[in-house]
Amino acid sequence: MLRRLAHRIFSGLLILPLALLPGLSVGPGLDLTEVTNRQYQAFVLATRNPPPDTWPKGRLLSEMLDDPVVDVTWYDARTYCRWAGGKRLPTQPEWEQACRSPGFKKLGDVWEWTLTEAGPESPPNWKVLCGPAGTCNCSHRYDPIWKNEAKGFRCSGGLPVAMILPKFLTLAH
Repeated sequence: MLRRLAHRIFSGLLILPLALLPGLSVGPGLDLTEVTNRQYQAFVLATRNPPPDTWPKGRLLSEMLDDPVVDVTWYDARTYCRWAGGKRLPTQPEWEQACRSPGFKKLGDVWEWTLTEAGPESPPNWKVLCGPAGTCNCSHRYDPIWKNEAKGFRCSGGLPVAMILPKFLTLAH
């Protein structure tokens, strides 16, 4: 009886891995790329959060729109992720797992803030940063108020790893 019930429930559904859908998330819910200046600009305009110092006179240049936003503190990154749909920064293990997946992309050569505390070998409250382009390195530890042109971020906690769609909403039957 349980088998028939399960067949009834799932026979009209299609389970679709989100990794197959462009522009969504990779790994354990991480955004496909770092947050771009274009995305961060929407946040700055909506919240009046200060723009990064890399924007000349606080204005975003058109040639920088699709570059990763940099020169943001860990606190700025955390606030952006919350604003962007209740997301959060990824943990170091989540970032490392996603980094090793085929859909993981790096738009620039920046280290990315994580939610992970640096641990007892570092001063209190320091955070782990992960990977410049071409690596899955998570060896950097910094004070969360530090910012420079090498520190950016991506968010986590978006859509789940798979999405269940009713078959009548898809082309496959």
